[in-house]
Amino acid sequence: MNDRFIIFECAHDLKQNILATAVVSSIKKAHPDRKIIVVTSTPEVWLHNPNVYRFYGIGRMSYFYDDFVNNKDVVIMRHNPMVTDDFMCKRKHLIEIWCDLCRVPYDGSLPKLFFTWREHEAVTNLTASDKPLFFIQTNAPMMSPNVPHFWATDIPLSIAQKVVDAMNEKGYASVHVRTDNQPALLNVNTLAFDPRLLLCAINRSSKRLLIDSYMMQAATAFKLPSVVAWIAHDPKIVGYEMHKNISAHTEKDFQDFIDGYTESFVIGDAQLSCLYDLRGIFDPEKLIKELLE
Repeated sequence: MNDRFIIFECAHDLKQNILATAVVSSIKKAHPDRKIIVVTSTPEVWLHNPNVYRFYGIGRMSYFYDDFVNNKDVVIMRHNPMVTDDFMCKRKHLIEIWCDLCRVPYDGSLPKLFFTWREHEAVTNLTASDKPLFFIQTNAPMMSPNVPHFWATDIPLSIAQKVVDAMNEKGYASVHVRTDNQPALLNVNTLAFDPRLLLCAINRSSKRLLIDSYMMQAATAFKLPSVVAWIAHDPKIVGYEMHKNISAHTEKDFQDFIDGYTESFVIGDAQLSCLYDLRGIFDPEKLIKELLE
């Protein structure tokens, strides 16, 4: 009997690939007889995923057409849920929208990540501390090397520093998740891990203050309720109820975007330069209180 395939493409960033694991769970449930091939921009997300037969990094797909497409029984699911009217009009969660595009019912799955015991052992040794760990992510992956701070998602460092100082006083060891070219906080440790170990490491944290980025998706995959700070994006569309979702204090005009359909669908530099004073968009005392509850 010939194999039957589904080719699922996720050419998005690390955050969207983790979210897409929930979509693939629903696809597998709807098509248990088909082998799922994932084509991805971030292969590390899909390692050891039991719903996936094989995965290929974009640009590293030798003989792919002959193996899985040419004269094969194949369904190709190559969609971008972020350019749909449901997403731009905020009608459904992104996972559900993606499942609709793939013509499968959403089975309620959350993102899933799978790690070996050696990976867990490695991050346990690398994050060893006599204090509980507090993870904080202040900045999303950089849109441009010249734009270290993205105002629509990132927590202002003045606010984040107050949170870190308070958590350190409460006996936590603060860990700042960032890249070398992103702004640094004081009195924190930085994890110099590759993406896969970094995702695994969040399971070592006791408390977390995150933004709408890949670490929030990883916390969801580990079922770790976290405090998540939201500025321009909507937790009902790309977040999860398991977290304490804290929206920014903004005036009505703050979220007006000129050059796009919605705040999440802007192309160009409109989001890179903000005329508003962002220093007071979150109350650090409220963030601390939510973390400690």
